[in-house]
Amino acid sequence: MKKFFLIFLWLILLSGLAAGIWSLSGYLVSRQDKSPVALPDTVTLTPDKDFRVGEVITASVEFSLPRYRKVHNVLLTPGNGTVTATPGKAVKVRTSWRSSVWKAEGKICPLRPGESQPGVLALEISSPGDTPEQTAFAVAIPALKISGLPAVTTPDAELERPLELVKKTPSKWHYLWLLLLLLIPLLYFVFKKRKVKEEKISLQARTLDALENLRSEVVTRALSAEQGIARLSDVIRTYLEQRYTLPVSSKTTPEFLEEMENHSPLPEKDRPFLQNFLNSADMIKFAKAPCDAPAVNAAIDSAEKLVRSTALPEEEKNV
Repeated sequence: MKKFFLIFLWLILLSGLAAGIWSLSGYLVSRQDKSPVALPDTVTLTPDKDFRVGEVITASVEFSLPRYRKVHNVLLTPGNGTVTATPGKAVKVRTSWRSSVWKAEGKICPLRPGESQPGVLALEISSPGDTPEQTAFAVAIPALKISGLPAVTTPDAELERPLELVKKTPSKWHYLWLLLLLLIPLLYFVFKKRKVKEEKISLQARTLDALENLRSEVVTRALSAEQGIARLSDVIRTYLEQRYTLPVSSKTTPEFLEEMENHSPLPEKDRPFLQNFLNSADMIKFAKAPCDAPAVNAAIDSAEKLVRSTALPEEEKNV
């Protein structure tokens, strides 16, 4: 099962990398495309006939752009006899390797029977190359022959909405999903490697290393004697908790000592040191008893002896 899971993660990682390379290469190739934008002369109307007063009509145009080019603004200008029902907008409907298909649209509403004047659906599209300028395009909205009254009319408040210039913000969700696909396997292997590395280092070896680092910090005065004693107390508590599988690190010193006395195989010869040290540490931390570097070094020496004397059988040769 574990092997299958690893294979599955590798497949996800490779698929994500392949998708990323495929997408990036298509984008880079698209930047070489400087061809003009091909737009139709007139918009597509929905519905395309039998226009009635108060009926909402969608004017849309669909076109292709190189992937690096975008539609920034859409401005709908209805002809006389019609008004804006909803402002213009542009959406990216699909994307291929080197190009994207965009759809720009706006909605208009006839005000009166008869023939309306032509309108315009204007687009601002990023220019080819690296220039920051935008290029304007205009697609005609044809004159409409309007007749009759619909069964349901558009509310006046909707008809009177002013023209708006809408900026399109392309969705970035697909990039987020791609990033997650890449991060999940990466995080798994990082934590797995870290866990394996920690498992290879014994508890005694880690504790002795922590004691040696503590000694160095006290000698160089990176820590004061009082801070050194407090740190040493935490190191010893953590070691004994993990060594004897006792959840006692959050207990007070009396509770801790009682737990170690009644429920642990800690050798009796080590118990006096533990009791004296923890009580002394409490006096220094809470009663501000005097302490100096030699006292801390002596306590670290005793702690090292405690760790070595309580090593697991398979670790005795390494500590």
